[in-house]
Amino acid sequence: MMIRYSLFRPVLMVNTRPTIALRSSIPSFQPMALRSFATVPSATKVSPAEREAKKKERERLNAQKLKEQEKTKKEKEKKRLTLERAKKTAERQERAKEREIKKLKPKRTLTPRLFYIKSEYPKFKAEHPDATLAGLMKTINDSWKSLTDQQKQPFVELSQKDKEEKQIKRDEWQKHVTKKVTAWVLFIREKINDLAKDMPFAEKMSTLSKQFKELGQEEKKSYQDRVDQHKKKTE
Repeated sequence: MMIRYSLFRPVLMVNTRPTIALRSSIPSFQPMALRSFATVPSATKVSPAEREAKKKERERLNAQKLKEQEKTKKEKEKKRLTLERAKKTAERQERAKEREIKKLKPKRTLTPRLFYIKSEYPKFKAEHPDATLAGLMKTINDSWKSLTDQQKQPFVELSQKDKEEKQIKRDEWQKHVTKKVTAWVLFIREKINDLAKDMPFAEKMSTLSKQFKELGQEEKKSYQDRVDQHKKKTE
Protein backbone atom coordinates (compact mmCIF):
# COMPACT_ATOMS: atom_id res chain seq x y z
CA MET A 1 0.00 0.00 0.00
CA MET A 2 1.27 3.41 -0.85
CA ILE A 3 0.01 7.00 -0.51
CA ARG A 4 -0.01 9.24 -3.55
CA TYR A 5 -0.35 12.99 -3.02
CA SER A 6 -2.48 14.93 -5.47
CA LEU A 7 -2.97 18.67 -5.71
CA PHE A 8 -5.92 18.72 -3.31
CA ARG A 9 -5.77 15.68 -1.02
CA PRO A 10 -3.84 12.53 -0.48
CA VAL A 11 -5.09 9.44 -2.26
CA LEU A 12 -4.59 5.97 -0.82
CA MET A 13 -3.49 3.45 -3.43
CA VAL A 14 -3.25 -0.26 -2.94
CA ASN A 15 -0.77 -2.41 -4.83
CA THR A 16 -2.85 -5.10 -6.44
CA ARG A 17 0.08 -7.11 -7.89
CA PRO A 18 0.40 -10.49 -6.22
CA THR A 19 3.50 -11.01 -4.19
CA ILE A 20 5.42 -14.23 -4.46
CA ALA A 21 6.80 -15.55 -1.26
CA LEU A 22 10.40 -16.56 -1.73
CA ARG A 23 11.46 -19.59 0.20
CA SER A 24 14.86 -19.09 1.58
CA SER A 25 16.87 -22.22 1.05
CA ILE A 26 19.51 -22.82 3.64
CA PRO A 27 22.34 -24.86 2.25
CA SER A 28 22.86 -28.12 3.98
CA PHE A 29 26.10 -28.60 5.82
CA GLN A 30 28.60 -30.65 3.91
CA PRO A 31 31.73 -31.70 5.75
CA MET A 32 35.04 -30.96 3.97
CA ALA A 33 36.70 -34.01 2.48
CA LEU A 34 39.92 -34.96 4.05
CA ARG A 35 42.90 -34.35 1.79
CA SER A 36 46.10 -36.34 1.81
CA PHE A 37 49.18 -34.25 1.37
CA ALA A 38 52.37 -35.89 -0.01
CA THR A 39 55.29 -35.49 2.21
CA VAL A 40 58.06 -33.39 0.62
CA PRO A 41 61.50 -34.85 1.19
CA SER A 42 63.89 -32.56 2.89
CA ALA A 43 66.63 -31.05 0.70
CA THR A 44 69.87 -32.94 0.89
CA LYS A 45 72.92 -30.92 1.68
CA VAL A 46 75.64 -30.73 -1.02
CA SER A 47 79.18 -30.70 0.17
CA PRO A 48 81.63 -28.10 -1.17
CA ALA A 49 83.65 -30.85 -2.84
CA GLU A 50 80.61 -32.10 -4.78
CA ARG A 51 79.69 -28.53 -5.74
CA GLU A 52 83.21 -27.94 -7.01
CA ALA A 53 83.13 -31.23 -8.94
CA LYS A 54 79.85 -30.27 -10.65
CA LYS A 55 81.27 -26.86 -11.53
CA LYS A 56 84.34 -28.44 -13.09
CA GLU A 57 82.15 -30.87 -15.03
CA ARG A 58 80.09 -27.98 -16.44
CA GLU A 59 83.25 -26.14 -17.40
CA ARG A 60 84.60 -29.27 -19.08
CA LEU A 61 81.39 -29.76 -21.09
CA ASN A 62 81.36 -26.10 -22.14
CA ALA A 63 85.01 -26.29 -23.19
CA GLN A 64 84.31 -29.48 -25.14
CA LYS A 65 81.34 -27.83 -26.87
CA LEU A 66 83.42 -24.78 -27.81
CA LYS A 67 86.17 -27.05 -29.09
CA GLU A 68 83.71 -28.94 -31.30
CA GLN A 69 82.28 -25.67 -32.63
CA GLU A 70 85.77 -24.40 -33.41
CA LYS A 71 86.60 -27.67 -35.16
CA THR A 72 83.42 -27.47 -37.26
CA LYS A 73 84.21 -23.87 -38.15
CA LYS A 74 87.74 -24.79 -39.24
CA GLU A 75 86.46 -27.67 -41.36
CA LYS A 76 83.97 -25.37 -43.10
CA GLU A 77 86.68 -22.79 -43.72
CA LYS A 78 89.03 -25.47 -45.05
CA LYS A 79 86.33 -26.75 -47.38
CA ARG A 80 85.60 -23.23 -48.61
CA LEU A 81 89.27 -22.55 -49.29
CA THR A 82 89.61 -25.88 -51.11
CA LEU A 83 86.66 -25.07 -53.36
CA GLU A 84 87.99 -21.57 -53.96
CA ARG A 85 91.44 -22.90 -54.90
CA ALA A 86 89.88 -25.48 -57.21
CA LYS A 87 87.80 -22.76 -58.87
CA LYS A 88 90.85 -20.53 -59.37
CA THR A 89 92.84 -23.46 -60.75
CA ALA A 90 90.07 -24.25 -63.21
CA GLU A 91 89.93 -20.60 -64.28
CA ARG A 92 93.71 -20.51 -64.80
CA GLN A 93 93.56 -23.68 -66.87
CA GLU A 94 90.72 -22.24 -68.92
CA ARG A 95 92.66 -19.04 -69.57
CA ALA A 96 95.76 -21.03 -70.50
CA LYS A 97 93.68 -23.11 -72.89
CA GLU A 98 92.25 -19.96 -74.46
CA ARG A 99 95.75 -18.54 -74.91
CA GLU A 100 96.92 -21.73 -76.59
CA ILE A 101 93.92 -21.68 -78.91
CA LYS A 102 94.57 -18.02 -79.66
CA LYS A 103 98.15 -18.87 -80.64
CA LEU A 104 96.82 -21.43 -83.10
CA LYS A 105 94.69 -18.81 -84.81
CA PRO A 106 96.24 -18.17 -88.24
CA LYS A 107 97.07 -14.65 -89.29
CA ARG A 108 95.26 -12.98 -92.13
CA THR A 109 96.20 -13.77 -95.70
CA LEU A 110 98.83 -11.54 -97.26
CA THR A 111 97.80 -9.68 -100.39
CA PRO A 112 99.96 -9.59 -103.55
CA ARG A 113 100.95 -6.00 -102.73
CA LEU A 114 102.18 -7.04 -99.27
CA PHE A 115 104.23 -9.85 -100.80
CA TYR A 116 105.74 -7.30 -103.18
CA ILE A 117 106.56 -4.92 -100.32
CA LYS A 118 108.09 -7.77 -98.32
CA SER A 119 110.22 -8.75 -101.30
CA GLU A 120 111.31 -5.29 -102.49
CA TYR A 121 111.68 -3.43 -99.18
CA PRO A 122 115.40 -4.27 -98.65
CA LYS A 123 116.18 -3.14 -102.21
CA PHE A 124 114.37 0.20 -101.86
CA LYS A 125 115.86 0.71 -98.40
CA ALA A 126 119.37 0.32 -99.84
CA GLU A 127 118.59 2.74 -102.67
CA HIS A 128 117.07 5.37 -100.33
CA PRO A 129 118.92 5.08 -97.00
CA ASP A 130 117.89 8.55 -95.80
CA ALA A 131 114.19 8.14 -96.62
CA THR A 132 111.62 7.94 -93.86
CA LEU A 133 109.37 4.93 -93.48
CA ALA A 134 106.36 6.82 -94.82
CA GLY A 135 108.31 8.09 -97.82
CA LEU A 136 109.78 4.66 -98.47
CA MET A 137 106.36 2.99 -98.37
CA LYS A 138 104.97 5.61 -100.75
CA THR A 139 107.80 4.88 -103.20
CA ILE A 140 107.18 1.11 -103.02
CA ASN A 141 103.42 1.56 -103.51
CA ASP A 142 104.00 3.76 -106.54
CA SER A 143 106.32 1.10 -107.93
CA TRP A 144 103.65 -1.56 -107.36
CA LYS A 145 101.03 0.46 -109.20
CA SER A 146 103.33 0.84 -112.18
CA LEU A 147 103.73 -2.94 -112.60
CA THR A 148 101.84 -4.79 -115.31
CA ASP A 149 99.52 -7.71 -114.61
CA GLN A 150 102.16 -10.12 -115.88
CA GLN A 151 104.73 -8.67 -113.45
CA LYS A 152 102.21 -8.91 -110.60
CA GLN A 153 101.31 -12.52 -111.38
CA PRO A 154 104.06 -14.18 -109.23
CA PHE A 155 102.92 -12.22 -106.21
CA VAL A 156 99.28 -13.08 -106.93
CA GLU A 157 100.21 -16.77 -106.96
CA LEU A 158 102.05 -16.40 -103.66
CA SER A 159 98.99 -14.74 -102.16
CA GLN A 160 96.70 -17.50 -103.43
CA LYS A 161 98.97 -20.19 -102.00
CA ASP A 162 99.14 -18.40 -98.68
CA LYS A 163 95.34 -18.13 -98.63
CA GLU A 164 94.92 -21.88 -99.13
CA GLU A 165 97.41 -22.70 -96.38
CA LYS A 166 95.81 -20.25 -93.97
CA GLN A 167 92.37 -21.65 -94.73
CA ILE A 168 93.50 -25.15 -93.73
CA LYS A 169 94.94 -23.79 -90.48
CA ARG A 170 91.79 -21.76 -89.88
CA ASP A 171 89.57 -24.82 -90.30
CA GLU A 172 91.75 -26.72 -87.83
CA TRP A 173 91.62 -23.81 -85.41
CA GLN A 174 87.83 -23.57 -85.60
CA LYS A 175 87.56 -27.11 -84.22
CA HIS A 176 89.11 -25.96 -80.94
CA VAL A 177 87.01 -22.84 -80.63
CA THR A 178 83.74 -23.10 -78.70
CA LYS A 179 81.49 -20.08 -78.74
CA LYS A 180 80.20 -19.09 -75.34
CA VAL A 181 76.43 -19.49 -75.22
CA THR A 182 74.47 -17.84 -72.42
CA ALA A 183 70.80 -17.61 -71.50
CA TRP A 184 70.79 -14.05 -72.86
CA VAL A 185 72.17 -15.23 -76.23
CA LEU A 186 69.52 -17.95 -76.53
CA PHE A 187 66.79 -15.44 -75.67
CA ILE A 188 68.01 -13.05 -78.39
CA ARG A 189 68.12 -15.82 -81.00
CA GLU A 190 64.51 -16.71 -80.29
CA LYS A 191 62.98 -13.26 -79.91
CA ILE A 192 64.87 -10.99 -82.30
CA ASN A 193 62.89 -12.16 -85.33
CA ASP A 194 59.62 -11.23 -83.60
CA LEU A 195 60.53 -7.53 -83.68
CA ALA A 196 59.94 -5.21 -86.61
CA LYS A 197 62.52 -5.52 -89.37
CA ASP A 198 62.85 -1.75 -89.80
CA MET A 199 63.60 -1.24 -86.09
CA PRO A 200 67.16 -0.01 -85.43
CA PHE A 201 69.52 -2.59 -83.97
CA ALA A 202 70.20 -0.56 -80.81
CA GLU A 203 66.47 -0.25 -80.16
CA LYS A 204 66.02 -3.99 -80.69
CA MET A 205 68.71 -4.75 -78.11
CA SER A 206 67.15 -2.32 -75.64
CA THR A 207 63.70 -3.87 -76.08
CA LEU A 208 65.02 -7.41 -75.72
CA SER A 209 67.00 -6.43 -72.65
CA LYS A 210 63.86 -5.11 -70.94
CA GLN A 211 61.94 -8.26 -71.88
CA PHE A 212 64.71 -10.49 -70.55
CA LYS A 213 64.81 -8.63 -67.22
CA GLU A 214 61.03 -9.02 -66.86
CA LEU A 215 61.22 -12.81 -67.24
CA GLY A 216 60.31 -14.94 -64.23
CA GLN A 217 62.73 -17.22 -62.43
CA GLU A 218 61.30 -20.36 -64.05
CA GLU A 219 61.63 -18.96 -67.58
CA LYS A 220 65.22 -17.87 -66.96
CA LYS A 221 65.97 -21.28 -65.46
CA SER A 222 64.69 -22.99 -68.62
CA TYR A 223 67.16 -20.99 -70.71
CA GLN A 224 69.97 -21.77 -68.27
CA ASP A 225 69.17 -25.49 -68.44
CA ARG A 226 69.52 -25.34 -72.20
CA VAL A 227 72.89 -23.60 -71.80
CA ASP A 228 74.07 -26.38 -69.48
CA GLN A 229 72.98 -29.01 -71.99
CA HIS A 230 74.89 -27.18 -74.73
CA LYS A 231 78.04 -27.12 -72.57
CA LYS A 232 77.80 -30.87 -71.94
CA LYS A 233 77.55 -31.55 -75.66
CA THR A 234 80.53 -29.37 -76.55
CA GLU A 235 82.79 -30.72 -73.80
